Amino acid sequence: MKNTLFNTTDENNIKNSKNKISHSSFRTLFKSVFSDESPKKYIGIFSLILAVSLLAELFLFNYKWVVSSMNNPEYPEYTIANAVKQSDGKYKSNGDEMRLVIKDIDKPLSFLEFNIAVEDEESVPVTICAKDEANNNWLEAPSLNITNDVQRSHYPRLHFSGDVSELSVKFKVAEDKTFDIKSLALNPNVPLMFSLGRALFVWIILSLIFLFRPGSFLYKYKTDAKIRWQSAVLLVLIAAIAAGFWPLSKLDPWCDRKTEETVQYQMLAEAFTRGEVHIAEETDPKMLNLENPYDSTARGSLGRWDTAYYEGKYYVYFGIAPALLYYLPYYIATGEPMTTSTAVYISCVLAAAATLFALYQLARRWFKNTPFGVYLIVSLICIIGEGIIFTVKRPDFYPLPIITAAMFAMFGLGLWLSAVRVYNNGEKTLSPAKLFFGSLLMAAVAASRPQILLTSLFAIPIFWNEVFKDRLLFSKNGLKNTVAVCLPYLIIGALVMWYNYARFGSPFDFGANYNLTSNDMTKRGFVFGRISLGLFTYLLQIPQIKATFPFLNIISVESAYQGLTQSEKFFGGVMATEPLLWVGVIGIFSKKLFKDKRLYAFTCLSFAISIALVILDTQMAGLLRRYFGDFLWIMYLGAAASCFAIYKYLNKNTFMITARTRRFINILIVCFVIAAAFHGLEIFVDSGGWGIIKSNITLYQKMQYLIAFWM
Repeated sequence: MKNTLFNTTDENNIKNSKNKISHSSFRTLFKSVFSDESPKKYIGIFSLILAVSLLAELFLFNYKWVVSSMNNPEYPEYTIANAVKQSDGKYKSNGDEMRLVIKDIDKPLSFLEFNIAVEDEESVPVTICAKDEANNNWLEAPSLNITNDVQRSHYPRLHFSGDVSELSVKFKVAEDKTFDIKSLALNPNVPLMFSLGRALFVWIILSLIFLFRPGSFLYKYKTDAKIRWQSAVLLVLIAAIAAGFWPLSKLDPWCDRKTEETVQYQMLAEAFTRGEVHIAEETDPKMLNLENPYDSTARGSLGRWDTAYYEGKYYVYFGIAPALLYYLPYYIATGEPMTTSTAVYISCVLAAAATLFALYQLARRWFKNTPFGVYLIVSLICIIGEGIIFTVKRPDFYPLPIITAAMFAMFGLGLWLSAVRVYNNGEKTLSPAKLFFGSLLMAAVAASRPQILLTSLFAIPIFWNEVFKDRLLFSKNGLKNTVAVCLPYLIIGALVMWYNYARFGSPFDFGANYNLTSNDMTKRGFVFGRISLGLFTYLLQIPQIKATFPFLNIISVESAYQGLTQSEKFFGGVMATEPLLWVGVIGIFSKKLFKDKRLYAFTCLSFAISIALVILDTQMAGLLRRYFGDFLWIMYLGAAASCFAIYKYLNKNTFMITARTRRFINILIVCFVIAAAFHGLEIFVDSGGWGIIKSNITLYQKMQYLIAFWM
């Protein structure tokens, strides 16, 4: 007996020892894979995140498939009022509201399968009503859309009380239109609708959040594009942006419409090939005889909408640069017109690359020890938030000169920042080539969006020491550099002034006041009463959110201003929707963060220029959503400079992650998530009658059910 007990105990000890070895081996393996910042760790974590994303796609996003798996579907008889039956499931409308009714159900309902296809309609709004244990009369649920080509819309989740005695579906079909009830079932088994794209999107977002966490290796290396893996990351990022922007630019086919105001650049390009600067079209004699052709009421349907009309001819008052950069070369090379969405796409990709370039040069010039992780996440927030996403998803004619001017200015600022060379012995020189091409791009802004020329004021803090201390500019020793800075402005300025004179008889008249639009721009003037409304709407308006997709409400501009106010729908002011900008505000009120006064001036100037542009846009044209592109990227420059300065102040030029830097990095991550969520959802908002909800409703519905998966 003792031997038996001894043997049993011994066997148990051996098993426990093996288990301990097994657990110890597992812990060793876990530590070797996940504890150190090594490629193994990131491969392991990214694989784990991928597994979580796939499981979430399977069991969370497809929860309807899970909870309906035990259902016993029924295919009931039904009647339809106000329609004539033509064959099984097919009806013809008499124009009144249809009502499909199912009686004698007497059981709980969790799901309804309902699909209807209407002649010449992509989507059908329907209202589901029920009589249940809590409602003896019809209870109407909120309206929803059934889209024939969107399978997810065919299975609404029902939340009626207890047993349902009767169910009805109300919908409207135009008179004499046919419709087909393609499927109808109570408590169906909702099929699995697996979306690999959604799973990969979740994986990318979670992976980025993990990659930018405070403990990431990205914060252990200073920003330096000469390091191969960093330059590779930037190239991959630009390629990913280019790949992602392309489908975004094609979401809304409305933007490539060929109406008289949207083909102006193409018409201008064709005019250039004929040696003309006006749009070739004969003017209606009635237009010539009008006392005030700029009065839209008197003009009626005469004239070309949204063109500059001057002395009987039509001109394009939008900046000439996009026509020269895109439309004219393409037309000469192919003989075909370039689509507007393609031109906007190119400028948006270049603007994103210009943002990376400008912020890299900003970090290199004044914050040499900025960790690559800080530079990268700040750059991504800027690209997402500064208006590029809005522009590329609305690749219309109107924002094209704005985003092109912003792209010119950011590349120009980057070249200016990189023009200073400081050698190991302390000697400083300037690169005439970078000065020249930087000024060339900055001056080209005048040929695209003249008011953004205010960004040339950044030359003051950038070159302050080079002018007043080192005497490398505007001095006898710096004559070559001075010519390199000034000559492009003189050349571009002379060409733009000649172009203005050839059109309107004055080198300083860009022609915006001769615009044939809804109000007489020649009488608009500068009115101080408009300023407060512009500052509030562009900067301070609180966004409105709602519980239904896309969760953002458009906001109508309301004013007590006793005069004409031109406005579009908004989503909120930038200080209420772009949290990173508050980091810039902190920088302005915390001068001690900036050891270099020039950098502090740069940050303050970015906000001052932005406010000036808000006032100019309000006075010159009104409150229009696309005008965020004039100033928002400039504010982000100041915010980025503050971010770099704060991080430098917190970590004292070391690469050790402290409690303070950890908190700051977490703030940047929150800003990144908010920017991605807000501007991602902004893509789907109906902003005053345009957007994919109007022009591409099937795609809109697909995205709605992918994002709001609980519907």
